[in-house]
Amino acid sequence: MSHPVFNTIEDEYPDHDIIRAGKHEFIVELEPGKAIAWIGPGGSRPHFHLEMVETYRVLEGRLSVAVGGVGWVLKEGEQLRIGAPQIHVAASASLDGSWAKVQVLSDPPWSAEDHFHVG
Repeated sequence: MSHPVFNTIEDEYPDHDIIRAGKHEFIVELEPGKAIAWIGPGGSRPHFHLEMVETYRVLEGRLSVAVGGVGWVLKEGEQLRIGAPQIHVAASASLDGSWAKVQVLSDPPWSAEDHFHVG
C-alpha cells in the first residue's frame, strides 16, 4: 500500500499486521486489548461497542474526540476513557494536518462482534 503513514507504520512495526480501518485510520494490534492507531484529520467512523470500554492515550500529535455529543481535544500524554455503549468518533486535531498516534486499550479486547458503525 502506498501511503506515507502506512510506510512509517510498516517501518516501525515490521512484524505486525496493519489494519486499514477507513480512509483516515490505521491500526496495529500489539496484543489482545492493546493497539496503536494512527488517525488522520478525516477521522474514524462514528461507532459504539455494547460491552467494550476503550481508553485512548495520545502518544503523538493532538486528537479530537467526540463521545455522546461532548467533545475534547487531547494533547500528547492525555487520555480519555470511553464507556460502552457511547457513540464516539476521533480525528487528528494537529494544527499542521499530521496524523495522531494513539494507544488504544480495550476491555474486553476488541472484537468485530462488538463494533457497530453509526450512519
